[in-house]
Amino acid sequence: MKIGFAASLILAYILWLFFNLSLGLQALITGVPVALIAAAISSRFLLRELELKHLSPLRLVWFAVYSVDFAIALVKANLFMIKVILTPHPELKPAVLRLPLRTGSEFVTAGVSNSITLTPGTLTIDAMDGFLFVHWIIASSLETEPAKGEIVGNFEKNLKRVLE
Repeated sequence: MKIGFAASLILAYILWLFFNLSLGLQALITGVPVALIAAAISSRFLLRELELKHLSPLRLVWFAVYSVDFAIALVKANLFMIKVILTPHPELKPAVLRLPLRTGSEFVTAGVSNSITLTPGTLTIDAMDGFLFVHWIIASSLETEPAKGEIVGNFEKNLKRVLE
């Protein structure tokens, strides 16, 4: 069962109340038609795939796991790039790699792609036909599986648990 409209309506109403900084009767009443209009417009493209199964509390646990894993990867990548920058003559080995993803979800693909791009030293160039094309500033391996393990890590697995 799709619940995108209802979720958009609730979200729009909460945002209306938040931005009005008021729980007065006028704000409460005026917020209903505003939220209905916003939900009617936004539910067609925002939260359109939302179903009841997506509201499972277990997904929040997996999101927390993903967030911790991403934070660790982010700190490690930043420290590594600091080391590279401070090294007088770093041995750069740039490469563009074609990494397979085992998901059909555009949301997981986008999440993995953004996670890779946000970690310093890597940049997702394109996502096409189940593959990510990633620029890696210091490629320690050109083999697909070892490179995917270093670049993608657990991002794909954890985001699949959250978003699929």
